[in-house]
Amino acid sequence: MSDAALLEVRDVKKYFPIKKGALPRRQAAVLKAVDGVSFAVARGETLGIIGESGCGKSTLARLIMGLSDPSGGDVIYDGSPVTQKMPLALRRRIQMVFQDPYASLDPRMSIRRIVEEPLRIHERLSGAEKTGSIVPVLEQVGLGPDALGKYPHEFSGGQRQRIGIARALVLNPEMLICDEPVSALDVSIQAQVLNLLSHLKKSRGLTYLFISHDISVIKHISDRVMVMYLGQVMELADKKTLFAGAAHPYTLALISAIPTAHTGKKTTRIILEGDLPSPIHVPPGCPFQTRCPGAADICGKKRPELRELSAGHYAACHFAKGCERI
Repeated sequence: MSDAALLEVRDVKKYFPIKKGALPRRQAAVLKAVDGVSFAVARGETLGIIGESGCGKSTLARLIMGLSDPSGGDVIYDGSPVTQKMPLALRRRIQMVFQDPYASLDPRMSIRRIVEEPLRIHERLSGAEKTGSIVPVLEQVGLGPDALGKYPHEFSGGQRQRIGIARALVLNPEMLICDEPVSALDVSIQAQVLNLLSHLKKSRGLTYLFISHDISVIKHISDRVMVMYLGQVMELADKKTLFAGAAHPYTLALISAIPTAHTGKKTTRIILEGDLPSPIHVPPGCPFQTRCPGAADICGKKRPELRELSAGHYAACHFAKGCERI
């Protein structure tokens, strides 16, 4: 890991026991939501995490936020361990923007109360001081002071997500964990929110961990991209390298799904057969081998390591470009 890393995730695992039977219930299986994930995020960059639903992206976000403790491995933020018991001084430095702006805002609370809620927990301020802190943040996200006395139902989905972003920014964090922040919005509104997040990153010097199942969104906003499948990292590289020369067959399939505006350009869509396997019953060997068009015998026997193909470009595939063929 780099010395300049703001966030380090070291071989993190999160397992959930599956229990069955009458009391006392016995453990029948284990759900491996996150299974040995390692990466680092440098200060000021945006790391995009892409993968299908159920691949462990949101569980990983909860671990990084300290909302849940890992079953194994470590999450380190600026040299300090991230746990459920981490001090408030550390917790305020990492904030989260949630997926659904309709569900993440309490409909009974005014916008003033929603945005100032983090200040109530972390600061001791007078009413005037809190207003002086939240109004500039609301203005930064495109909302004025007139929003303070209103309620969430009086705003559109895009405006609600701006309120959620303002709530995350009011403590002046260094890092934002954005968990599918535009997936519940119309396409035209998605672009506005993504542009807002890009502007805020530059103006505030923020670091982003941006989670999405939409490869087009990840391509737009990320500096580096990490591809996950069944709780494991399949590929990790800077954006330019990944989209110009992806090495993992799963990444290639995701990229092939990106629509193109060039009507004369021929593209070959890679269709993956079958459904995503259950994280309770992860296939032996490579987790992707049940859907991989190029799977060989070794893929069902040995789990591929995340190997460096070139500077900063990693892939977990026995036959990835640059890896020795086994």
